[in-house]
Amino acid sequence: DIARAVAVDPSGNVIVGGSFGGSVDFGGDLLAAAPGHSSAFVMALDPQGKHLWSWSFTGDDEMVVNGLAASSSGKIAATGSFAGTVDFGSGPAMSDGAEDAFLAMIDSNGQPIWGRRFGGPQSQIGVAFGPNDDLAISGTSQDAIDFDTGDVSPGVPSPTPELLYLARFAGNGTFLTSSVLANVVPMESVGVGLDSLQGAVMVGSFQKKVESEFGAIESAGGWDVLVSRSN
Repeated sequence: DIARAVAVDPSGNVIVGGSFGGSVDFGGDLLAAAPGHSSAFVMALDPQGKHLWSWSFTGDDEMVVNGLAASSSGKIAATGSFAGTVDFGSGPAMSDGAEDAFLAMIDSNGQPIWGRRFGGPQSQIGVAFGPNDDLAISGTSQDAIDFDTGDVSPGVPSPTPELLYLARFAGNGTFLTSSVLANVVPMESVGVGLDSLQGAVMVGSFQKKVESEFGAIESAGGWDVLVSRSN
């Protein structure tokens, strides 16, 4: 059992997410993973560490929660990756290839509200709420990204096997905007945030040269810090 993400809601409750194999009991109902695979979980503990609720995504293959955020109203956003088929609470969704990213909303009692999957082999790392419960997510991809509105192209010459993406969604899961940075070598996204003007900011690191809609950014050698903002 592995914890990979943590958030604290306005009441001081601690929200933990990650993955587990076999079965696990965090203090509530027994959670069972898909046979032979790891499943994703989210659980909540009160400020004294008492179990409030725990929930696992129902799927038939590998799945993990990599990022969590809590809104001012107590809703929880979870992001990560999955393979095969998974049910976010409103019916099964199937991955488009070996592994897809997902974004899911959970209410303050641990019940699923909605879930979205994004096609293309990718890893979703960061998630954050804005002042109006809008969401920003960041991550990496090895191909064009489909946010259910068509592929998002980096608009730069090939080969560009590594992408960093930054996308925004409304609180009901509606896609708003996205931006992409492209490189020929691996990059990392480690966090995302939304400011008071609803601008989304992503931080990470890169090597060599990054291509974006604003032009190219070259590293000074080795790995460099990257900060990107999108309205």
